[in-house]
Amino acid sequence: MSLRFLLTAALPLISLTVQAADVPKEGSANYTATNVHIYSASMKLGDQLAWLSDVSGIVRNDDGGAMFNNMGQRCFIVGGMVTGEDAWGQGTCIMSDKDGDQIFLNWQGKQGNTGVVAFAAGSGKYAGISGGGEYTYQHVKSPEDRGLDIVRHKVHWKLP
Repeated sequence: MSLRFLLTAALPLISLTVQAADVPKEGSANYTATNVHIYSASMKLGDQLAWLSDVSGIVRNDDGGAMFNNMGQRCFIVGGMVTGEDAWGQGTCIMSDKDGDQIFLNWQGKQGNTGVVAFAAGSGKYAGISGGGEYTYQHVKSPEDRGLDIVRHKVHWKLP
C-alpha cells in the first residue's frame, strides 16, 4: 500500500475524532435561540384561548463554547389560557448541527416568560444526552406582524 492511500483512508477517521472531541462529555452553557413563527393559529372558546405554532430559528452559545452553537432549530408549540388565569405552553424542539447530528428537547412554561427544558434524546455525537435547565422568553413584534422570539437558556448536559 502506498502512503497516499493510507492517508486518504485515514483522513475521514481523523476528522470524525476531532469533531467528537470538540463536544465535552458534560458541562453547563448559556445559549440563545432566535426564532421566527412559520405558522401560528389560535382559537377562542368562551373564556378559553388555545394556540399552536411552528417556529424555526438559530441557536448560538452565548459563552462561545462548542455545545449549542450555530445550530438550526425547529419547534412545535401548543399553549392556552383561561381568561384571568396564567397562560401555559409546552413544546418539542429539534436542534441540528453542521454535521446533521441532532438534540431533541421538551419544554414547559407558564406566563411570566420562564420555564424549564429537558433534553430527551440525541443522535450522532449527542446520542444519550441528558440534562436540562431553565429558559426565559421574550416575544418581539415584527413589522409584518409575524411572531419573533428570543429565548435564553441556562442548561447543564451530560453525554454517556
